[in-house]
Amino acid sequence: MWPDRTDAALEVIEKGSVAYIAFDTMAEMTLPGLQRQRLDSPGKGYTDIRRASAEILPACMRHGVKMITNAGGANPEAAWQIALEQARARGLKGARIAVIVGDDTVGEATLRRVRELEAEGASLAHADTGAPLESVLGRVIAMSVYLGHEPIARALALGADLVVTGRHTDSAMWLAPAAHEFGWRADDWDVMARGIVVGHLMECSGHVTGGNFSFWQDVPHPDRLGFPIAEVYENGDAIITKVEGSGGVVSLRTCREQLLYEIHDPANYYTPDVVVDFTTLHLEEAGPDRVRVSGATGRPRPDTLKACLAYRDGYFAEGFTFYAWPGALAKARRAAETLEKRYQRLGLRFESLQMDIVGVNALHGPLAPEPECELNEVAVRVAVKGARESDILAAMREIYAMDLSGPAAAAGAFHVGPREMIALWPTSVPRGAIASDVRVAQV
Repeated sequence: MWPDRTDAALEVIEKGSVAYIAFDTMAEMTLPGLQRQRLDSPGKGYTDIRRASAEILPACMRHGVKMITNAGGANPEAAWQIALEQARARGLKGARIAVIVGDDTVGEATLRRVRELEAEGASLAHADTGAPLESVLGRVIAMSVYLGHEPIARALALGADLVVTGRHTDSAMWLAPAAHEFGWRADDWDVMARGIVVGHLMECSGHVTGGNFSFWQDVPHPDRLGFPIAEVYENGDAIITKVEGSGGVVSLRTCREQLLYEIHDPANYYTPDVVVDFTTLHLEEAGPDRVRVSGATGRPRPDTLKACLAYRDGYFAEGFTFYAWPGALAKARRAAETLEKRYQRLGLRFESLQMDIVGVNALHGPLAPEPECELNEVAVRVAVKGARESDILAAMREIYAMDLSGPAAAAGAFHVGPREMIALWPTSVPRGAIASDVRVAQV
């Protein structure tokens, strides 16, 4: 992920006998911010490419391991140039570095592309609400489209040692090497499905080796948690494991938990490469820290690709003030009540206002039970979003005023923001309307 541990990745390269390593640095919440960066500065908009090419690529070249990453983010070409510069600076002569372009637009080009897509029959309605794009069109700043494994496989066929992509799907970066090595047909839906399952298990690094695990008490040596390795077979089956002696655990429980991660309908998991049916999947222990994965089936890939448009959506800020025993919770509740009345008195306008008490209900909201004992300390968290930056800033100033004008013994305050919100508009576009390109340069 971005950022993640490099020592665990280096351990896989140096001790794991792997042929490929992949880094998924993207998330939907990451993308709008990257698109805004690129809009503001044409040389920005990528994620962790500098660290990956400086710290990981030299080890890959020494051990004959090829690397794939979507660290290109919203600006793959800029990330490509950084990777080339880092490779040259480290004397990686002969390294072949590829970039995949064609999935993104930014600025005025986005509006032109939207009009072209609409002319080709795309509605670009919001995927969740069905709202028409016209409701935000004047605020749209960028678009990225989710690509599948085929462009990455093309780059590998061209001899790339490092493939830099933008908004590729997470699983495609693990499907592509297997498809390239075994010559899998893109319309062999069952084998595509099995490759996607491998990618889905692998994409979150420490998740499948005991990180973020419900039974976290059972995970040995989390301070040196190993990253996962997939031993993939020609029929698409695989064994998930890790470097022998590394920390963490690979088990049926860790694999099942990651398998359910971000899955909506397990019988219809949509990707650009295939629609996967997880209900036919079989997992079995194959030895210590080894789980065999088999049996996934697939159906033809969708005729559309998911697209994410970024648009301007007002301003946001959050602030905190702290209260200690005695009466910490009562003080915090009085402070929250006072702040809300102050905002009304000042005529501040927000699209949303949320007040939580950290230590009581910040995570569970109205489902949180009342504390059964006197609390040592709590924090009031105030989050506001609105169209006017001045109102958001005024709301934050009021938090500091509580130090002298609120309940007794406030123990400090701070805030973050205001910052402009760049929101995400998920939609779909015709597959045939998107053309990607692969470019390769040798150091």
